[in-house]
Amino acid sequence: MDARVLIEGLRAAGPGVTRASLVQGMESLGNLDLGGYAYQFSPQNHHGSNYVDIAAVGSGGVFRQ
Repeated sequence: MDARVLIEGLRAAGPGVTRASLVQGMESLGNLDLGGYAYQFSPQNHHGSNYVDIAAVGSGGVFRQ
């Protein structure tokens, strides 16, 4: 999901991406919905999402929920 958010930020930054244009592009995304996962960016909010998920890894490296 983070890669998809970055791609949207890169698109918003336009051609010839610089650090400053990427920051401005990310800040301009506003409300972004990627298939049910909501993100919100602004000049005051660089976190994007407050969603947290917990996963436990059992013996043998098997994920458990």
